[in-house]
Amino acid sequence: MKRVVALVVGVVLAVSACSGGSSGKQAAAKPSASKSVAPRKVGAKLSGAWGRKFDAVSDKGGPGVCADVGTDGCANFLTEIMSLTLDLQEEIEGQHRGREYPRTMDQIRKMTRASDDYVNAGCQGSAEARLDGSPCFSDASTIMVGAPIIGMNLQTDEIRYKLDG
Repeated sequence: MKRVVALVVGVVLAVSACSGGSSGKQAAAKPSASKSVAPRKVGAKLSGAWGRKFDAVSDKGGPGVCADVGTDGCANFLTEIMSLTLDLQEEIEGQHRGREYPRTMDQIRKMTRASDDYVNAGCQGSAEARLDGSPCFSDASTIMVGAPIIGMNLQTDEIRYKLDG
């Protein structure tokens, strides 16, 4: 029984790591200027620098920034988080390190889906975004809560895969 569980867990991890391909960037996170990601030495830990970046972007929001998820202020905050998220994805994929950061890549995909849903539902500027039952709140909170989760997942992946750097 333990072997079956270990096999299933191994297959799930392998499949999730292999499916880390870029699914295209969504409309909510188009940075105004093309940002180049500074090359790093291969194998260097990402949690230090990227964790600080995600902490900083999370702090920019301030209390209540997305109390009304349809406002331009909230949409701009979500866009800033997603721009940073996509920059991290680009760095991980550019270094072919998706297998070293499976939890981080899963979180990036989850946030990307939420961002796509937010845009496709027309949440920005919509009066319906603030109504009970609107998916906009869930999408916005997935993105906002996702920023600190990425920092934790980076560290967890590095511990799990014994990355040095």
